[in-house]
Parts: sequence; structure tokens; C-alpha cells
Amino acid sequence: MFDAVETRSHIQDQIDALQRLNDIDSGLKRPPKVKVVRGAEGAPGMMPTFEGVIESIGVKYTMFDASGMPLRATVTLRFVEARKIKIVKPQ
Repeated sequence: MFDAVETRSHIQDQIDALQRLNDIDSGLKRPPKVKVVRGAEGAPGMMPTFEGVIESIGVKYTMFDASGMPLRATVTLRFVEARKIKIVKPQ
């Protein structure tokens, strides 16, 4: 959730930066990998880190100021795990 109701700051720049993580990198021919960490990385009992690419992004704007600047939005992300493929050569 992005919320700038009290500060009246711009949230759109942050949302745009997040959406750019879903753009196809021409060199990689896929979006860049992202790493998702919740809490202290590696701390006991925490969700393990996750590496993948963003499959989709949904943005729902829920509040605007009088000029139309978005002040609050909820962003939904869907990830696809990206694993390194280990190629085993036949012997």
C-alpha cells in the first residue's frame, strides 16, 4: 500500500519505479530478477527469500487530492520463481 495522505507527497513516482521492474530487458529478453525479503533476511522463523520476476502488476488508486494527484493506492504483484537451471551433461 502506498499512502501519502498525511504528507501530500507523490506516490506515482514510486509506483512507476515498481512498474519498470516488469519491463522486458532487451539484453536479458525478460524482466529483471527481483528479490523479495520479508523481515530480517535469514532470521529464524521468517519467510525464506524469494527470487523471481514480476509476472503482473495491478494498481488500484483509492484516493486523490483536489488536483487529481494520487495520494493512496494498493498495488498487487504476482511473481514467478526464477531458478538457476543446472545442466547435467550425460557421461
